[in-house]
Amino acid sequence: METAEENRSVKLKREIGVFGGVAVNVGIVIGSGIFVTPKGVLYGSGSVGLALVIWLVSGIFSLVGALCLAELGTMIPQHGGLYAYVHYAFGAFWSFLLQWVSIVMIQPGALAISAITFATYAIQPFYPDLDCPPPPLVIRMLSLVCIILVSAVNVVSVRATSLVQDTFTVMKTVALLIIIVVGIVELSKGKRAGSRWVGIIGSGPVKFAQRIVQLLLLYP
Repeated sequence: METAEENRSVKLKREIGVFGGVAVNVGIVIGSGIFVTPKGVLYGSGSVGLALVIWLVSGIFSLVGALCLAELGTMIPQHGGLYAYVHYAFGAFWSFLLQWVSIVMIQPGALAISAITFATYAIQPFYPDLDCPPPPLVIRMLSLVCIILVSAVNVVSVRATSLVQDTFTVMKTVALLIIIVVGIVELSKGKRAGSRWVGIIGSGPVKFAQRIVQLLLLYP
């Protein structure tokens, strides 16, 4: 049972259920860039086979990082994630610097990528002609509106935020499943035009490394 001191303490309300927690994790793991980056990786690699190798190498890097974080989580059972681990290992200055960079650069950048991705696909039906793409200003303004709306929902209510997260996670997962199923069906029909399994990136290791870095942004 909770003591009187614990009852008087300030703490967060538990308003996110099991499904909401799962949706948050799925939303983090499956980034919105998954709908954009594969095209650039395939185009830059020059072949399906090499693109798959890049995906595999990036996945191995991400897996190693995840295993390291899992071990840190068991050895340093503190709240705060990377901030807590850096604070424990290197002190307050470096942990503060990490958090500052995350707040000022990393998180806003990730949010901008998600907003621009959403805006690009949301505005595309209004510009069906490939020779007349959406104006960049329109995409940026719609992205800004999305960021403002999401921020407002996060400020107003945790439950509303959880509902939005659940909805978009389900939509994202369904969209991925549709793409995967359609791709399998098309491959079974023998539609493999332009799908070369051998190829070399024009600039060698530099381009290869660039594609790996590009994909690492998608992995959590």
